[in-house]
Amino acid sequence: MTDRPTGDAPQARPRQRRASKPFYKRWWVWTLAALVVLSATGLFGQTEDAPQTVEASSTEEAEPITVPDLVGKAGDEAKDALDDLDLKAEFVDESDEDRSVVRKSNWKVERTSPQAGAEAEPGDAVTLTVSKIDDDQESAGEEKAEKVEKAKDEASKEEESESDAKSTDDDKFDFDYYQGEVTVQFEIDDNFTTGLVATGAKQDTIAALQAAKAKYPGYKSIVVMGSGPTVDKYGNEDNSYLFSVRYTRDTVEQIDFDNSALIDIWDLRDAGMVNPDLDK
Repeated sequence: MTDRPTGDAPQARPRQRRASKPFYKRWWVWTLAALVVLSATGLFGQTEDAPQTVEASSTEEAEPITVPDLVGKAGDEAKDALDDLDLKAEFVDESDEDRSVVRKSNWKVERTSPQAGAEAEPGDAVTLTVSKIDDDQESAGEEKAEKVEKAKDEASKEEESESDAKSTDDDKFDFDYYQGEVTVQFEIDDNFTTGLVATGAKQDTIAALQAAKAKYPGYKSIVVMGSGPTVDKYGNEDNSYLFSVRYTRDTVEQIDFDNSALIDIWDLRDAGMVNPDLDK
């Protein structure tokens, strides 16, 4: 049997815990804090500039452009005008030939699409319907030639008519013009009775007025004088004026010569005299 040691048994020495450092002295705390600060600084810096960028892009819109009036302009001038406005020019031949517009200065704008005054966006195309200037000149030349030819024909016909009338008038009437007044003289045909002589003299007066109007369009007045043989009470024969009648321009212009048979031309005179033997 073994003897146990007597007395108190030795006790185990307790382990001492090492004191921990305060959290603010630990390296990882400061590292984390630095990262947080840097992240926050970068974040806030971006959030301050971002709204300005977004706002600028949202409010920046292109203003509409008013299409100018280009009708009548040469093709090159029209294109330059559109280029200055940041618009594109597209040329279309007006004729059915569908020709290519190469030298734009040889073409003229007839119409545009969109029309002048309409609004377009920058970069939009404006269609220019054009005609060849040579075609216009050729057409105008042909039209002018036709007018000249027509005028010549009309002038020729008028000359022929005037020539016929003049040959007749010159045979019967003597004209004199002085300061706007035309004097027409002729011999009265006396191979008929007094009544027929008067009627013939009135018809000749109407013809004299018409001839004077045509011969002197700028006239102010017309005097018609008819002479014929007369016999005085002593039996002496003489050739004197049997009537002399004067008409102002206003009076002559009011006469309807197409219906002259219905009027007494001597009654319309503004001044003058008619032999009583004729005016019966």
